[in-house]
Amino acid sequence: MKILPKIIEDFEVIFFDLDGTLVFTEHLHEKAYKKACNQKGISYESLTFPVDKSLYLLKKNIYLDLLKQGPIEINRPIYEIYLQAFDKNKKVAIVSNTLHQNIDTILLSFNKRPDFVVSGEDFDKIKPFPDMYNFAIENLGARTEKILVFEDSDPGISAAISAGLKVMDVRTGVLYG
Repeated sequence: MKILPKIIEDFEVIFFDLDGTLVFTEHLHEKAYKKACNQKGISYESLTFPVDKSLYLLKKNIYLDLLKQGPIEINRPIYEIYLQAFDKNKKVAIVSNTLHQNIDTILLSFNKRPDFVVSGEDFDKIKPFPDMYNFAIENLGARTEKILVFEDSDPGISAAISAGLKVMDVRTGVLYG
């Protein structure tokens, strides 16, 4: 991953996914679902998705409480690239399927706030659909060839590629697009 800071030189705008890319929160989602299931008297092991709305809403509130309790585990190598993007006068955006309140809570752990934030909460079609990325591109007025995306999931990578963007898979270091 040492080459990654250099790669941002060729781009004007850097998009970052949040969960799994800039922060590690999967364990908090799991813990929140387990607590929600326990409160509802449901076996977590037998949980199937999509879950019923009342369970999801309970999980959502528990997850937000867990985020607020902290600490939030930051993915240091990718976070360093996030900070370097600011140092190199790049526009920086968060494009995440998660809710605004989750994004806002996580961003309290960051030294710098992004120039633009896109939450899946505002879209009917979230990743793997390109809608969120297309919205960010349009609002930042950037040319697709001048945007680099950092993603950690197959749906996120598919969404970025479908929007015509180059995307770095933070799991493997492979650049797509």
